[in-house]
Amino acid sequence: MLYAVIDPGVLVSALVAPKGAPGQLLDLVLEQRFELVASPRLIGELTGVLLRERFRRYASAAEVHEFVADLAAVATLVPDPPDPAPIARDPNGQSTGHRVPPPPGPALARPLTSPARRAGGRIGRIGGHRMATVRCRRSTT
Repeated sequence: MLYAVIDPGVLVSALVAPKGAPGQLLDLVLEQRFELVASPRLIGELTGVLLRERFRRYASAAEVHEFVADLAAVATLVPDPPDPAPIARDPNGQSTGHRVPPPPGPALARPLTSPARRAGGRIGRIGGHRMATVRCRRSTT
């Protein structure tokens, strides 16, 4: 199975123009052609953008919450990556252009939650997309 992280801006475009390329990409997710990978930060960014007033003509706040919940239901959720290291500064406060190395720590864990672990599938609509029952299979390779 292929995995993909989709920028929240592309998902916004999928809601606004379901017949465009972003909408087709979302359809591929729903057809299980690849698995959507998301983190709480990405889900939060998507929610925040779609709740802006200028998107009310495309979806109500309730529809936005349903859209995002449905996407989260079909996505494999992973922990947020750590924030990037700060830029090192010289004694005069000027940037050296180098990042401060991060402290040693554990590697990014495997996905915490996958759709296969959630109860059944859902049938409904995501934006202009008909959502079929979701059944995910993991690759054995």
